[in-house]
Amino acid sequence: MSIEPEDREFEDREFEDFQAAIFNSLDDPVLEPPEQAHAGVLKDDIKTEFHPNSGQDQTIQRFDDFGFGQASDLWHPTDFTPWKTFWSRLDFEVAEFALHAGLSSSLTEDLIKLLSCCRDKPDPDDLFTIESASEMQKLWDLAAIKTLQFQKAPIKVQYKGEPKTFDVHFRPLSEWVEEIATSQKLAPYLNWDARVLSKFDGQKWERFIEEPWTADSWWRIQHELPKTAKPFFIILYADKNKLSSFGTQKGYPVIARCANLPSDIRNGTGLGGGRLVDEDTAETGKTGFVNFKNAVWHASVRKILESIIPHSETGCTLKCGDNHTRCLFPIPYILSSDYEEQCVMALIQGLGGLCPCPKCLVPSHELSDLSKLFPAQDVQETRLLMTKVFASKTNTEKDNLTKEFGLRPVANVFLDVNFMDPYMASSFDELHFGSGGTWDDHLFAQFKRHLDEIAGQGARAAAVKIDSRFSNMPSWSTLNHFKAVTNVSFNDGSKHRDISKVRLPCTSIANT
Repeated sequence: MSIEPEDREFEDREFEDFQAAIFNSLDDPVLEPPEQAHAGVLKDDIKTEFHPNSGQDQTIQRFDDFGFGQASDLWHPTDFTPWKTFWSRLDFEVAEFALHAGLSSSLTEDLIKLLSCCRDKPDPDDLFTIESASEMQKLWDLAAIKTLQFQKAPIKVQYKGEPKTFDVHFRPLSEWVEEIATSQKLAPYLNWDARVLSKFDGQKWERFIEEPWTADSWWRIQHELPKTAKPFFIILYADKNKLSSFGTQKGYPVIARCANLPSDIRNGTGLGGGRLVDEDTAETGKTGFVNFKNAVWHASVRKILESIIPHSETGCTLKCGDNHTRCLFPIPYILSSDYEEQCVMALIQGLGGLCPCPKCLVPSHELSDLSKLFPAQDVQETRLLMTKVFASKTNTEKDNLTKEFGLRPVANVFLDVNFMDPYMASSFDELHFGSGGTWDDHLFAQFKRHLDEIAGQGARAAAVKIDSRFSNMPSWSTLNHFKAVTNVSFNDGSKHRDISKVRLPCTSIANT
């Protein structure tokens, strides 16, 4: 491994060669005379070029016709009683209300008594038949059987020569992959092949990237798979801001989403899996304990990933929801997190290390020099280095081997997944870095400090005016509406994004 800067001209040439290698994998196009090349093509038409392994021909569509699929292809339900296992729809809706409201058993009992008058309704779906909170809980338990269940398993990690045991709660990813791939409801929306999208501007085709399957990395990985195989790409989302407490223990979720689905579907629901770490405040910040916490995180994520690791090597054959049998390779494709979690996922030392970037080997003292390019973190070279690290007998030897590259002497679970590159997968997430980072942690926090510094009653008056402006802001589709923001804490990046969108008209009144 080397961290010497590379010549920019050579790097640009190398990238151009890489792009050419990808797109030369397509069958050589038949060149047409200039006057025929765009015959029948209108401005704003969309061209789709599919990966050769898909067996699909290039298509050109009018802009108004471009979309995900035809209405006739969509799944139509055959069971019009999705509220089962509850006796009636009203039973389910009341139970759902009690769940969302977080009602205690005693309050639930009171609610049930108040609704007992509904039992004389003639329509059976409008009958309320639940008689107690315990009965309601039993119905929820029966309904939960129809979904993937969380499993609990112990993990052991060495710390100061002694094994420490923790419980990890998770859903096996292989079962989740099967649930999505075999779903008739999701079948029309699943994309299995890479494609290149271009829009005609009147003179030439301009490429654009819309969803993950339109990006170069999808094309590259699919080209490495067997011709008859398809990738099942997984987005892993981790965020310490989602921290939850469980008595005296703490844990935060890892969410998995299917990259083969459109963004509006994959961002609607997800799979959560977490790890629990009991942090010893006397050890916090020490190198040994930080390495230990990283080891616990990767051992926990291994429990989540271990069911797909064999399938990333050989593939798994499933009869999908559209009745087509496919050989699927489940592969983590994007690691969505903020910088702190990216350091954990890539197992680098972060800002305290000599190479603090999760994607390349830029030395810490040259971070501000944008005129140089440095080599990317390389999976194969990291594997070779870690082989030497784990063969070392002392911690000093291990630290000496990893220090130059800013790595931690800990086993990275992502290196065991075939076709997985944790460095390339580290993704810039606007919600993490922008709305939940720059805005939430810095700009919004600084704005609140300015309010606090206003002398006397002025601070309170300004805060009331600002909250009033937010409350009076007209409602808008998909935009969160807030009654107050100055004294409220949010841990949802989408809410911070919406606050930042309307901050100027809502906060300028504080200066008048």
